Amino acid sequence: MEQKRRILAVSFGTSFPDAREASIGGIEKALSAAFGEDKVYRCFTSGMVIRHIRTSEGLEIDDPQKALERAVQEGVSELLIQPTHIMKGAEFQKFMNALEKYKEQFRSVKVGDPLLSTEKDLDALANVLQQMIGGLREASDAVVLVGHGSETQADQVYGKLQEKLIEKGGRNVYVGTLESSPGVEEIRKILQKEPEIRRVALVPLMVVAGDHAVNDIAGQDHSWESALEGAGYEVKAVLAGLGEYPAIQKLYAEHLRRAGEE
Repeated sequence: MEQKRRILAVSFGTSFPDAREASIGGIEKALSAAFGEDKVYRCFTSGMVIRHIRTSEGLEIDDPQKALERAVQEGVSELLIQPTHIMKGAEFQKFMNALEKYKEQFRSVKVGDPLLSTEKDLDALANVLQQMIGGLREASDAVVLVGHGSETQADQVYGKLQEKLIEKGGRNVYVGTLESSPGVEEIRKILQKEPEIRRVALVPLMVVAGDHAVNDIAGQDHSWESALEGAGYEVKAVLAGLGEYPAIQKLYAEHLRRAGEE
C-alpha cells in the first residue's frame, strides 16, 4: 500500500494578509523546498484569528482539530508537523493536546520543535540575530528585541537569549517582552543607564509582524515606540517578523528535518 505523507505547518496565525504570507508563507515555502513537497498544509491555533479571516477575507483556515481530521480522512499515513511558534508555550501545547487524540490514526507522526527549544537553538538564533542587527547599527545606538511573552515556564527563553547575545558580543542589544518581564519601563530604565544611547531600533522578536508589531511595538498610542520617544529617544520600529528572513525559515526547516530523522 502506498504511504501518503503530509507536512502540516502549525501557526498562531495573523489577520494581516501581507505579513501572513511573508512570514508564515515564507516558512511554509522553506518546508516545501526542504522536503520536496508540492504543498505544505496550514493550520492556525487562534480561533479568534481564524474567525476574523473568515469574516474579512472569506478564507477558511483549519484549526488543529480540522487539520488533523482532514489528514485522517485523506488517508495520510506519515504526518510531519512543524510549529512556527517561538517556544513551547500555551499555543504549542494547545496543538499537542489536539494531536494526542489523533496520533494513533497515523502510521508515523513526527513533530519538529518550536524555534527556541534547546541550547543549540538559542545559539543558532543568536547568530542569526547578530547578523540581522548588524544592518541596524549605523542608524541606532541600541537594538531592543521585543517578544510577546508568556505566562508559562517557556518564558525563560527570553532571558537565556539575552545571555547568548551578550556572550556573542551583542553590546547594547536588549530583549524585552510585551506581556512579561522585562517590559517597556524596565527596558527604558536600562537604556537610561547608558547616556550614549539616543537612537533605538525596535525589532519584533515574533514570527509575524502583525497586530502586536503594528500597534504595541510601533504605533502612536501606548506603544513601545511612543513610550521611548516620550523618554527622549529617537526610535525606529522595524515592521518585519522573524519568519520573513530566509535564515529563520531555514532554522524551521532544519527542525523538521531533525524530527524526521529521529
